[in-house]
Amino acid sequence: MAATKRKMNLHVVDEPEDDDAFEEISPLGRVLTLSDLMKLPAPEPLIKGLVSHRSAVLMVGATGSNKTFAVVGLGCSVATGKPWLEHKVAVRGHVVFVVGEGAHGLAGRIAAWEEHHGVEVPHRRVSFVLKPTSLMDPAFWDHLTRHAQEKRAALVILDTFSSLAPEADETKDAATVMRRLSDLAAEIDGTAVLVHHTGWGPQDRARGGSQFESNADEVLVMEKLEPTNPTTVVSLRRKKTKEEESGRTVNVRRKLVGRSAVLEVVEGDTPQKSAVKDKREAVKREILDLLEADPYVFTKTQARFEVSGKVDIFNEVWRGLEDGGLILSRVEKKDDDRQAQRYWATAPVEELA
Repeated sequence: MAATKRKMNLHVVDEPEDDDAFEEISPLGRVLTLSDLMKLPAPEPLIKGLVSHRSAVLMVGATGSNKTFAVVGLGCSVATGKPWLEHKVAVRGHVVFVVGEGAHGLAGRIAAWEEHHGVEVPHRRVSFVLKPTSLMDPAFWDHLTRHAQEKRAALVILDTFSSLAPEADETKDAATVMRRLSDLAAEIDGTAVLVHHTGWGPQDRARGGSQFESNADEVLVMEKLEPTNPTTVVSLRRKKTKEEESGRTVNVRRKLVGRSAVLEVVEGDTPQKSAVKDKREAVKREILDLLEADPYVFTKTQARFEVSGKVDIFNEVWRGLEDGGLILSRVEKKDDDRQAQRYWATAPVEELA
């Protein structure tokens, strides 16, 4: 397992360390005692607020949503310690790029990133795997794992699924590929990112099997505000995470630099941000109206089914109302309950003296 050095709140992965906490690998996987379990590293970020360290990450987006620009920037940030899309890097180390297409343009994109950020990416901190056999070849994962371990990589990026596994069935093979991605992250004690496309339907969902997203530790979605506009603002949203809060969104736009481009954060409100605000306000109003009309009738789960909108927006708004003291709960056991439940109502309005 790799050791880490702390310097100015930045972990640098650069030295191996013997670790005898684990039992020998068997068909059962790793068999741990509770003591062994307690020795496992606590969850920590790779990019604060956006990507976790030691995780299998899926990044999805439609064609032209700047996925490759995003992961090039991510890799360069991890290699140098420079912030990624204005979010701090928490772990710095070697980065392996596994590229299925567009390798000839990669150098130009990295050069543009260096020019924009005023820093050179150390050559010893990056390596490139170009057009390997296939993600469906178990031997590929074995060789990639060994290469990443030899480099003590903190991050491996595979771009994209379709170019790296052209013969794969995106529905039937999703679970297998995601298991191998997760195994890779575990074996290198780092982060593995697979870039994938969306389908023709909703532009916030991976194409193919549901296991792409359900079996990932984290999901990042890149969605164009105006699908037919090549210069449109793109939102990068943390759709799923296991340890931190999901929903963090960064709006970005492509900026020409040198002979290529980089992504820069768009400040201020965009039409997309305004739309999300409107949705939050609508959900907030529905919750308050519901609980005011029928105080202490609904549990949180029951209220969720009565209120329109997405689950993540509902949960975010509900937390805000609860933290702000605008809704209150009490524990009751009603006739149809097997056990006591927490029921909610709006907080009474304080009268000014």
